[in-house]
Amino acid sequence: MTGKAKEIVETWLDANVSTAHARLHLEHMDLISRTVSLLGVPGFEVIKYDDWSRQCKDEFEEELVKEVRYERAEVIAAGISLIIFRAVETIEIADGPQDRNGIEGTLARETDGKWRLTQERILSAEEAEKYQLAVG
Repeated sequence: MTGKAKEIVETWLDANVSTAHARLHLEHMDLISRTVSLLGVPGFEVIKYDDWSRQCKDEFEEELVKEVRYERAEVIAAGISLIIFRAVETIEIADGPQDRNGIEGTLARETDGKWRLTQERILSAEEAEKYQLAVG
């Protein structure tokens, strides 16, 4: 399953990047589960789907997202309908800073057969170092 899981993760990451670059809000959010939880964002306990969607919509409409990329993706665990992965995520904002973090994500195959992100956690600097995802 690990080879297939790696392919699923890479396909999902590529779709996430391409929809962000093309500023396709609906297609981008179709990669995210309605039950998603985003953890580890400074100043927020947890970010849910509606807030994530609203932020993406604003950023896409205002053409704020300049670049999104993922590096060093690795599958941590995989089952029939759940994959946990880690990667380095870089998001560059137009005329703004670059946000580069180690992340841990969970993809789940939902009832319609699509793989969607159900959880993402931004790793602390210590965790990123431990998992060799340190971003400098």
